[in-house]
Amino acid sequence: MFRKIMIVLLLLCFVITIPATAQNKTTEERKSADHSSKKALITSMIIAIRDNQPEIYWDCYSPATINSVKKEAIQKYKREWQDHKNQTFSKIRRYFMYDLKRHNNDINKIIHKLIKDFGDEPFIKIEGKWYIHYVY
Repeated sequence: MFRKIMIVLLLLCFVITIPATAQNKTTEERKSADHSSKKALITSMIIAIRDNQPEIYWDCYSPATINSVKKEAIQKYKREWQDHKNQTFSKIRRYFMYDLKRHNNDINKIIHKLIKDFGDEPFIKIEGKWYIHYVY
């Protein structure tokens, strides 16, 4: 499951560019993810990864996904949830920063391909809020 999540997250990192308005917000202004649309959610996730904000990053996932990952952390990896969250976020951030640098922040060709290939699959709307949803 961890590998599947990593692949999905790497793909999501390329799905959208970060809008200039979101880049101008300070860390203090962003205390949770923007769940108003799929695009806003992915933007929140990318900014959280870029700005090293794991709580905002994890806020992008549905409650069922979080519970599934928690269960796997305890059963498969024998880790406490907080340790697993931190280690997973650190790995994702390293991959994201590497890919961001490798593509010189110009990823429009990749974005168009991934939007076509990716579609709406990993998203779910719960009580008017969009989340990334993977439960195994």
